[in-house]
Amino acid sequence: MVIPARNPLFRVIMLLLGISPLWTFAGEPRSYGPVGPTDTLAQIAINLKGDGVWHYQRWMYGLYQKNPQAFFGANMNNLKLGATLIVPSDEELGEIDQAEAFRAVKVHLYVLEQERQEARVSTEDLLLRARMQRLFVSNEMMQKESGELFERISSLEQQVGSVV
Repeated sequence: MVIPARNPLFRVIMLLLGISPLWTFAGEPRSYGPVGPTDTLAQIAINLKGDGVWHYQRWMYGLYQKNPQAFFGANMNNLKLGATLIVPSDEELGEIDQAEAFRAVKVHLYVLEQERQEARVSTEDLLLRARMQRLFVSNEMMQKESGELFERISSLEQQVGSVV
């Protein structure tokens, strides 16, 4: 779809109306964006691929290489919300080795899964530490209360002893 306006507000309105965020301006490379909250690189790659000959993973890798600034942590699975992606040309996609693209997609996914696992472990560790801290505080309070009770019992025993 060719849209003759460069106004970003116009682009957002078009996106809200359900018109594809794929734009081409005279003399400019194709672009996709802004990236929405439900967009994934794989979905974008599949949409751009259409009936084309290149595998969607080659599209993913090509988009990642062409737009490194559009990803957090240098990982193609961490696409920035609101980013506008420059779409690689057919020539650029043709230069990408399919096996290399496949490996890159797998490695990036593996790294993301490892980061998520580490985040889960650290969250569980924090929860466990907080629970242990509450137990220590509770234990200290119980020891203090039991010490006070022993002092009262001793005082009462002395009073009973003096009465008898």
